[in-house]
Amino acid sequence: MQTLLFGLSTAINWAVADIFIAHSTKTIKPMVAAAWVNFIGSVLFGIYYLLFIGNPITAVAIDGLWMSALAGFFITVASAFFFIAVHRGPIGIVSALSSTYPAVTLILAVSIFQATINLRQGIGFAMVLTGVVAAAGFHSTPKEGERFVLGHGTFPALVAALCWGIGYALLAQGVKLVGWQVATIVQFIVIATS
Repeated sequence: MQTLLFGLSTAINWAVADIFIAHSTKTIKPMVAAAWVNFIGSVLFGIYYLLFIGNPITAVAIDGLWMSALAGFFITVASAFFFIAVHRGPIGIVSALSSTYPAVTLILAVSIFQATINLRQGIGFAMVLTGVVAAAGFHSTPKEGERFVLGHGTFPALVAALCWGIGYALLAQGVKLVGWQVATIVQFIVIATS
């Protein structure tokens, strides 16, 4: 039950954040907005960590640090493309397309990091992915005389999904190797300085 509440809370917060992001990119340049959001989020996490978590960091595996740092890089790139996508295209389509990043994460986790899923999880994953793509409008055909073009915010939204998927797959490995505290701190240092 607690996981369900966290999941719903996260989805609602992301939806609200997407609306603010869309508005901010109409006022200032998307790259500037992405940089500020990443920097402020990183600083706020640092303050939260120091005030409420504060576990001492012990010796860690170098591979986990590199994976966490690369995760931070890919997540930063994803944020930049997402802000560009929201600036160019309708928030409903951009948000739906960019939310397909778990597909990339799952594919990488299974193919590279030897994660496993059962048949029921696979079917659920396929249904969610199909629903997102259908909701984004890929199921419609262009009008006569028009051709389908990856325009407006569609292409940057797909790049954002790809980069987030790679970033979170790397971050999951970083967490396994060095723990969530170290992985998160390294990730946010890279995000804040990118």
